[in-house]
Amino acid sequence: MEISKAHVAILSSPGMGHVIPCLELAKCLVSHHDVEVSFFVPSTESSYHQTQLLQQSISNTDDLHVIILPPVDISNMLPIDVSVPVRITLIVQKSLPAVRSAILGSPRPPTVFISDLFSTYGFEIADDLKMEKYMFSTVNASVLANMAYSPKLVQQVDGETLDIPGCKPVRIKDLGGRLMHRNPENFQCMSGHIRNFVGAAGILVNTFEDLERQTLKSLSDDNIRRKIPIPPVYCVGPVIKSDTTQSVEKLDCLTWLDNQPCGSVIFIAFGSGGFLSAEQITELAWGLELSKQRFLWVVRPPQELTNDAYLASGVGVNNPSDYLPDGFLTRTHDIGLVVPDWVPQVEVLGHESIGAFMSHCGWNSTLESIVHGVPMITWQLYAEQHWNAIMLTEDIGVAVRLANPIETGVIGRDRIEKAVRLVMKEEKGKSLRNKAKELKYSAMRNMTKGGSSYDTLSELVKTWEARAAAKE
Repeated sequence: MEISKAHVAILSSPGMGHVIPCLELAKCLVSHHDVEVSFFVPSTESSYHQTQLLQQSISNTDDLHVIILPPVDISNMLPIDVSVPVRITLIVQKSLPAVRSAILGSPRPPTVFISDLFSTYGFEIADDLKMEKYMFSTVNASVLANMAYSPKLVQQVDGETLDIPGCKPVRIKDLGGRLMHRNPENFQCMSGHIRNFVGAAGILVNTFEDLERQTLKSLSDDNIRRKIPIPPVYCVGPVIKSDTTQSVEKLDCLTWLDNQPCGSVIFIAFGSGGFLSAEQITELAWGLELSKQRFLWVVRPPQELTNDAYLASGVGVNNPSDYLPDGFLTRTHDIGLVVPDWVPQVEVLGHESIGAFMSHCGWNSTLESIVHGVPMITWQLYAEQHWNAIMLTEDIGVAVRLANPIETGVIGRDRIEKAVRLVMKEEKGKSLRNKAKELKYSAMRNMTKGGSSYDTLSELVKTWEARAAAKE
């Protein structure tokens, strides 16, 4: 049978945590596997950085078509305090007519449809148009297994651990009470997605074997997959945002890093939707100052975590002197740099001056840190970040935990100072760096030709090419 170039439709849900990995998967398919991709993403009026990211990707290549869907109004359809999963699921659902219209109008319609975790209702389009459907998991394999198994967890008597077939038991207290099957609103929302993705041809997971060896081995066992249940799992990571240093103007933060000693700077950032209270920002500032370590800190005005924050990043005026402790910027001028809102995180993590990363442990940030061999201090805030923190600290040993999963109060300056010095100056930090470097080289091997993740994706693409040829 003659091989024809595959055309894949990818539907991302809104929000940087989903758009970035989905867009990078699209770029990977186009650049390394000669696939044509139509990339769909619903637009939200409030996410400045999402808009900027997508505009930069438009027309970069003939085979990557970025389609920003028109905004939809859901303001009168949901309570103001509805959870993020419910909100973005509805945004995607209301955007589906525009996706269908664009696919039907394509001169060469796609034959494969890939959704992310919150856009699985797009599978109805795939079914109607006879497209093979897959899901791209932007969370790790352990979290994915927990999600798929959550309908059965509801039936279990409460215990001290979550026991998912084939997976390492997780202490419930380490998750800080954040259990999807015990949150009625989120559970109802995710149950719909679970029903959808169970019927997919497979799930592409943004992880790699050395990171989750036990879980991935279990999910490749047909008997275990039937117990969960979950379709075949394809390990294709780490898929992270590419380094754009060569194509962007040199930013002040990168110039500042150029002038710092190798491995001397701790980088602090909490993701696109991570915010801290005014009191917590004050304690973090004092902790950094007391540690006497060099730092690069991405700051946002104080705000309590809300369901709107995830989609509203990068909006408003941000003057750090308005909310940082009096005199902090002056006193730390020689050892620290404070940057409002945003830095090019991949480029920062790849800089030789960076010695550690204090992070909210979102999966994208976690993979970016691992790919660049940077140890972490975990400060998980929401969603599945507690799962990621457990993996980083207990399973693979590249991080120390700062935030206690069951505490809800402010983390004091003394603990912050101690954690920073532990990673940057003490013997523990050296062992974390050594392990992080090992994983860095493993990640690089997996994503190059001959590596497990690269070859897995290549084999999938071959089946898509055969499908495309059969359609023509």
